[in-house]
Amino acid sequence: MKRIQQGMTLVELVIAIVVVSIAVTSVMGAMTTIGGRSADPVVLLQAQAIAESYMDEISSKAFVYPDPGATCKPIPALRSDYTAVCDYRALPYTDVRNSAGDPITGLSAYSVVVVITENAGTDFTPAIPAADALKIEVTVTSPNGPFSITGYRTRY
Repeated sequence: MKRIQQGMTLVELVIAIVVVSIAVTSVMGAMTTIGGRSADPVVLLQAQAIAESYMDEISSKAFVYPDPGATCKPIPALRSDYTAVCDYRALPYTDVRNSAGDPITGLSAYSVVVVITENAGTDFTPAIPAADALKIEVTVTSPNGPFSITGYRTRY
């Protein structure tokens, strides 16, 4: 007499449940890790946008050599009065602000530091005298760490 199989045994069923539960646990663990880090690119892009905004604003100002005894006047009290690159050499605050100097709500987790220095010469600009180029460094610190960009403003 031929035996016809009509289902699974209890042992086969338990093994199938264990295999499926291990697979589901692994996939859920991976999804949790991915979901937890999904905001990282957004935070980085926000830091980059802040840094580029500051760099654009500073680069659009007039070139003035940052020597307080020579041509650079005292730093204006209001950021909206900044007219030269060297005015940004010591921002009186580190929180993110608009070009008028007003704090931007929602960006309190970010801070900005701007450093303006003479060009000491680099691989890209060795022939430019220091008095004819200013190095602009903007560093934005976000919840994920610092993001920096560097640019040069030359006398032209």
